[in-house]
Amino acid sequence: MFNIRQKFHNFMINHWLKVANNFYVSHNYDKAIKLYDKILYLDNKNYAANCNLATAYFLNNDYKKAQPYFEYLQKVDSQNPWWQTYLSQIYQKQKSYRKALKAAWNSVKISHGASEHQVNLAYALYEIAEIKGKDFILDMVQKFYQKYPDSGVAQQCYHTFLHLQKTAICNSEYIEKIFDIFAPEFETTLNRLQYNSPQMIAHYLADICRNYSTLHVLDLGCGTGMCGANIKKNLPQAVLWGVDISAQMLAEADAKKIYNQLAKNDIISYLKTSKSQFDVIVASDVLTYFGMLDEVIALTYSHLSPNGIFIFTVSQNNLNRQSYFLTPSSRFVHQFSYVKKVLAKVGFSRIKSHKEVIRKEGKKDVIGGIFIAVK
Repeated sequence: MFNIRQKFHNFMINHWLKVANNFYVSHNYDKAIKLYDKILYLDNKNYAANCNLATAYFLNNDYKKAQPYFEYLQKVDSQNPWWQTYLSQIYQKQKSYRKALKAAWNSVKISHGASEHQVNLAYALYEIAEIKGKDFILDMVQKFYQKYPDSGVAQQCYHTFLHLQKTAICNSEYIEKIFDIFAPEFETTLNRLQYNSPQMIAHYLADICRNYSTLHVLDLGCGTGMCGANIKKNLPQAVLWGVDISAQMLAEADAKKIYNQLAKNDIISYLKTSKSQFDVIVASDVLTYFGMLDEVIALTYSHLSPNGIFIFTVSQNNLNRQSYFLTPSSRFVHQFSYVKKVLAKVGFSRIKSHKEVIRKEGKKDVIGGIFIAVK
């Protein structure tokens, strides 16, 4: 009799697990949660049900209910770094900031420095520093850098929070890893932040170039193709080239089928090696990863045809009087006067700027400038 009952339980567990997993992958978390609960009533140690119930609660934004399941999982499966990564985010939402940092650090160590867990730690450092101040996270920043001195993510965190004067550009490895990880969610996240630089660039460009019969446009740091898509919508005659450091972002851009050619490279290397000339070069929220702008603007100038247009955005430095300043988010902000000075020094003859809200950062407006420079 016991064997028959056990077989029946096993049959029901397997059946419910399949159905629950189907609900899970279709993002119907409420129905999935009910079935995982049923499974755990019969077998409270069922690993798959515990894993999926924990993540279903997390993805359903029910962090309080997710927490005990992740804490159980990190005990029974202590070598899986994801349980610590999830816990770090839950502790952070609960304002348990020291526990959040410890869990994020544990996930990096357990994973032997895997990129996705380093990025999770980097974001925790930034977000917690915004709330608690830089001094609260400095010990962890130094520990991270000392353990992984060759990591671009650790280097970027170290330079960001210690404000080293020699930091004039963000670490390329850091940028590549960040955007490779966030590529699938990139546009959803930026739409939530009311990111409108691509639309504004396309709007200003359309006013200038509407009567051009053809238009060869280079999209620097093209990402998933948000700027390119807006340009193509406003100026169907535009022929687009794109360059980006992230292979995953380029895959998203390629799926839009709007670019004549896409290249995987960092911007400086691309501009140094390319022989092409363009009528327009755009950079939407890209120069925020450069502090000193002299080289990138000079190289951009050299790839513009006569009367060519460079249109780009920067975030305004309203924190201090420095020409550029690296913020805790690992993005640079710039004085508009500095940007205009560099553009003029390089040789641009006509320079206009428009002050705009270019996105949200948390609940705050990010004030930026849209610069239009003509060769």
